[in-house]
Amino acid sequence: MSECKNPKDEAIIHTSPDIGSLVQLCAANRARPRRVTWIEVPFADGVYRFHLQRAQIQELERKCSYQAKNGEMIPLGIGAIFSRVAKGRSFLPTGEVDWSAITQAELLASEICQMDCVETIRLALIGGNRGIVDGEELRVGPDRARQLVDTYVVGQPVEDAWHYAFASLGALMYGVAAPDEQATEDMAL
Repeated sequence: MSECKNPKDEAIIHTSPDIGSLVQLCAANRARPRRVTWIEVPFADGVYRFHLQRAQIQELERKCSYQAKNGEMIPLGIGAIFSRVAKGRSFLPTGEVDWSAITQAELLASEICQMDCVETIRLALIGGNRGIVDGEELRVGPDRARQLVDTYVVGQPVEDAWHYAFASLGALMYGVAAPDEQATEDMAL
C-alpha cells in the first residue's frame, strides 16, 4: 500500500470496512454446523416451538410500530425490536447470552415494552406451529396462540415473558445449533 499524503485519504482507508475480514466471517459462517432460527422449550402446558418466520416478522414490525408526527404509523424494524428486548441482557465475549447473570438489575436496565414480549411470543408460537402436550403433538394456529398468551402470559410478570421473547428473537438473529434429529423424533413420541 502506498503512503497517504493527504490526511483525508488516510481517514478513508481506516474507516472503510475491512472486506477481507468480512469475507473471512462469511466463510466461517458457512463452515459452522447447521443452525436453525427456532427453539423448542417448555412453555404453558407443554413444550412449544417458537419460530419467527417472514410473515410473523412483518406482523411483529407492524404491531410494534410507532406514530410519526403526521399520524402515519412507522413499522419498527426487527433489529430495533431485538435491540430493545436485548437491552439490559448480559452477553459473554463470544456474543452468546450469559444466562447465569439474569438479575433484577438487567430488568431495570431494559427498555422492553409489554407489546414487544406479548406479540413476539404470540407470533413465534404461530410461526412454530407445533406443541407437545401430554405426549400429543398439536398444531398452533392463531386462535391457539392467542389462547396460550392470554392464559399464560397476559397478567403474569413481564419478566417471565421477557425471557421467551428474548430467546425467540435471539434464535432469529443469531440462530441456534440444530437439534439432534433423534432428540426431535423422541419429542414427538
